[in-house]
Amino acid sequence: MESELLLALLGLPDGSPTPEKSFLEEQGLSEDRRRVFLEEASRLGYITETGECLRVSQQARLNLAVKCLSRGIDIERVCKIAGWREFEDLAALIAESNGYATTKHLRFKSGARRYEIDVLALGMPWSLVIECKRWRRSQQAALRRTANVQREKASLLAEALPNLGKKVGRRVEYSLKLVPVVLMLSDVNIETENGVPMVPIVKFQDFVEGFPGYAEDLAVIVTHISRP
Repeated sequence: MESELLLALLGLPDGSPTPEKSFLEEQGLSEDRRRVFLEEASRLGYITETGECLRVSQQARLNLAVKCLSRGIDIERVCKIAGWREFEDLAALIAESNGYATTKHLRFKSGARRYEIDVLALGMPWSLVIECKRWRRSQQAALRRTANVQREKASLLAEALPNLGKKVGRRVEYSLKLVPVVLMLSDVNIETENGVPMVPIVKFQDFVEGFPGYAEDLAVIVTHISRP
């Protein structure tokens, strides 16, 4: 499917019906191409057809966004068309679609220093501490530094979590396994550094679904928080 058609679908309202005829006319498709387009979009799960209207679910929009990124379309353009403000929004939506509760730009203090987590994805028992990097090519030395800093921030966050209930939208009163993650725009030459995975955004969905199966190879910070 052409990239511009993928972007056009991505721009449709989340879950709301869009008249099929007007959408297809706006794309300038011939009758034959319209039929092929609808069949392919439906087969790939990007749209559902109800009467003479099209619908794009939130999960379909996420899949469309990832597909656009895999085609090399600029992430700023993808997020703008989808109505998302930034890279972190896409990361949070992918995590939420997998059952995590997310908080973006979480600020906390440890000692005399202040820290910020781009996206915290809270689950039971697994949670992800995500750093989003917009680098478009592998900068291995910088990535290694970022990974080590992210691991340290996750450890400090584990200590601070009991006092962050309001910021994360819930009381944290249980044991959590925090996994620091560095999320990238493009693929990288190294998969992990000091136990911290380097994950391209186009592979983030697969990572979220599968990482517990190989968590023994990852940095996992366990925090035990007792109920009062």
